[in-house]
Amino acid sequence: MRVPAYPFDDRLTREDVAVRYDLADGGVGPVTLRQLLAAAHEEVADEVDRLLDVPLEHGQTNGRVDVREAVATMHPGCAPDQVLITNGATEALFLALSVLLEPGDRVVVATPLHEPIVSAARAIGCQIVEWPLAEAGQWRFDPDALDRLAPPGTKLILLNSPHNPTGAALSDEELAHILAHAERIGAWVVNDEVYRDLPHWDPFTGTPAAPVADGGRRVSVASLSTVGLAGLRLGWLVGPPGLVSRCWGVRGYTSLSPPRLSQDLALTAFRARPLLLDRAAQILRSNHAALSAWTHANPELVRWPAPSAGPLTLLDYQPPVPADKLCTILAEQHGVLVVPGTRYGRPHALRLGLGGQPDDFAAGLALIKCVLTTA
Repeated sequence: MRVPAYPFDDRLTREDVAVRYDLADGGVGPVTLRQLLAAAHEEVADEVDRLLDVPLEHGQTNGRVDVREAVATMHPGCAPDQVLITNGATEALFLALSVLLEPGDRVVVATPLHEPIVSAARAIGCQIVEWPLAEAGQWRFDPDALDRLAPPGTKLILLNSPHNPTGAALSDEELAHILAHAERIGAWVVNDEVYRDLPHWDPFTGTPAAPVADGGRRVSVASLSTVGLAGLRLGWLVGPPGLVSRCWGVRGYTSLSPPRLSQDLALTAFRARPLLLDRAAQILRSNHAALSAWTHANPELVRWPAPSAGPLTLLDYQPPVPADKLCTILAEQHGVLVVPGTRYGRPHALRLGLGGQPDDFAAGLALIKCVLTTA
């Protein structure tokens, strides 16, 4: 397997670019350790003392039982042996695809896509079949098209809902349709659902977890990154016990075990989960409303296929300036970081993250308008 370099935006690591307004992040702005502890414990000082005594060891390499139990409760009927704790959702997805797939396997994935979602499948030598999302004022999955693209013999249907980069989200009925079709053809379904619990702008979508407790060929991956805890690098894979055991065997070659301290803090995060989700929802709703007002005020400059859910969206713009050039101008001259649509096959589009502080988000939009009007 030869995996390509991960497509980090090089503007994130260049010392000569001072990013003031980050509209590229795929999650919600970070909470501090103090804020996390205060959200879950009455006596922060006591909890700090306890953490100072945590042994910095490998520990259980598939994740602590209490952490796996906490994740299992998010998937009704699941047991801890159906959960593998990983270093973020990226590792979970990499492990699942590495174990499930072989060269030549047919893999169906929704497009436009965030390339790392499918990179492992490409590296293995799978046949990648694109499943274009429908766009008619709002991005939508098209289950009927999937029926045609995933005939018997398809090995895996790779879902990402809510979707990166479009914000499309599956409804209960659409997910049920996909799962039923996958069962008919004997295909695995892997759902990257890191944004599942963040706000849904479309009331007809809910993106429930793909059921994994019934022994079927279904896998879910997610993480704590989207609620302001990306620095913990704490994710998980949920699936049939046999698959989880196989992924556990392979993860010795990636990270061996999840960080012990991150797992301790994850338990704190699960305790504070309602507050973390409420904080995330407030930020996202504020910025979603600001972007909606901004796009309606500037129809000559931008077109916004509205997202259904989550913190990410694609924004098409009018001036004929390539997105890579536009993003370079924004970063180097104005300190605004956005992701060019060329990453997703859209040369005149920007991917925006809605998770930044509202004042910074509004300032970033103003600077984007300034650059677009002079481009």
